[in-house]
Amino acid sequence: MKNNSIWNIEIKKDNPLKQELTTNYLIIGSGLTGVSIAYFLSQKEKDIAVIEQNELGSGITKNTTGKITYLQGDTLLKILKTNGEKVAKTYLQSQIEGMNLLVDIIKNNHIDCDFTLAPSSILYQDKNSHDDFYLLKDFLKEANISISHTTLPLNISYLKKLTVDDTYLFHPLKYLSKLKEITQKEGVTYYDDTRAINITKNKTDYLVTTNQKTIHAKNIIFACHYPIFHFPLLFSFKTYLEKSYLCAFPFATKPFSAINIDKNVHSYRTIQNHIIYLAKTKKLGFTFDDDLSFTNLQNHIQEKYHKKIDFQWMNYDIITPDFLPFIGKIKKGENLYLATGYNTWGMINATLAGKIITDLITNEDTFYQQLFNPMRKTKIKNIITGNTHQGIMFFKSYFKKDYAYITTINHKKYGIYVDEEKKRHLVKLICPHLKCYLHFNSYQKTWDCPCHGSRFSIDGKVIKGPAIKDITKKID
Repeated sequence: MKNNSIWNIEIKKDNPLKQELTTNYLIIGSGLTGVSIAYFLSQKEKDIAVIEQNELGSGITKNTTGKITYLQGDTLLKILKTNGEKVAKTYLQSQIEGMNLLVDIIKNNHIDCDFTLAPSSILYQDKNSHDDFYLLKDFLKEANISISHTTLPLNISYLKKLTVDDTYLFHPLKYLSKLKEITQKEGVTYYDDTRAINITKNKTDYLVTTNQKTIHAKNIIFACHYPIFHFPLLFSFKTYLEKSYLCAFPFATKPFSAINIDKNVHSYRTIQNHIIYLAKTKKLGFTFDDDLSFTNLQNHIQEKYHKKIDFQWMNYDIITPDFLPFIGKIKKGENLYLATGYNTWGMINATLAGKIITDLITNEDTFYQQLFNPMRKTKIKNIITGNTHQGIMFFKSYFKKDYAYITTINHKKYGIYVDEEKKRHLVKLICPHLKCYLHFNSYQKTWDCPCHGSRFSIDGKVIKGPAIKDITKKID
């Protein structure tokens, strides 16, 4: 069994930024969002650079389920309950348009990415979800969505289901790799191992400090999963993260995808001769024992399908207060743009972000500008919910003590990991982002922040943001 995503393919890394750079457009992040923005923007503008702290698609894109569907679990239900029917219908319309955009890119550019037509199903498995099921069914009927009677090819228990036939599956990294090649032919430059650390505004442009060389940019697009700033968006206090556990096991069947609308999420999709199964979705910080979660996942697959897991991995998703993405301009008078917060449905929204951001930059009509505006007003109770969760995670991180490799030196917490060669790795257990206490991830051998998802190597090097600095190894 491999402790990584099934989407692993060999991708040639680009060089880090080796000299100072001046550019019109700087895109931070080369996941599906960043490369999609580069794709649309390069058709109308020139002088575009993309920086990535790791390598192409190494973040959320690598760990997604890779579904191309507008039938998105309970997302429509949440939007309907939080924002009303009009907003929910507009969001549904955006997802259908975004799906068609993605499909057109694949077909028009002849991208080989295991692209296939596959029905999508929403399942109602828990009697407590009875009312939600019929609310969603009526909503889809009102929106003129055609419900089919296609049967599930896998033995999944459910009480009722809703299925549509006009959705798709693909290999996200194969698609991303080819999309990058297309943009490079249009003159887009890419720099790997180049992490943005600080951004300041000058009279005519922005100065971006990185771990390599500095960059002068007239426009900056934040396409990283978690933006590296806090104000004016107050991002860290309005959103929270969910952690999901995924696996892939061998099972030959015709293409399909399915997800339930109950409290305990279960998601399925096919890929060649495997099925990807997602479960154990929790708010980040509500679970610390990844090894146990994966053991339970393995036992479930063994008992239910009599199969052994070939791949297992984790994913993180940003959940916004009103369950709508943040796509657009951050502040009037500033050339700063943001695209993130897809509420677990990134394939379509990342593609849609490419079109929306490009239209905003080129002053074209953007129908979804207000719907996804990052600076939109949010109901107070939804912000309070996000803040409450962050507060719980902060204090829980401080008092959590029932795990290994933690010690106190001079009244401060330090983590010690002893590797297979008996070498000790010591770090100070405070996340430089917002000072939450870190926890040891025994599954991936990393120090993780339970508040906002930053991750660090055993020697304190930042692997994943929003943290932009390493954690110290110095004893105070």
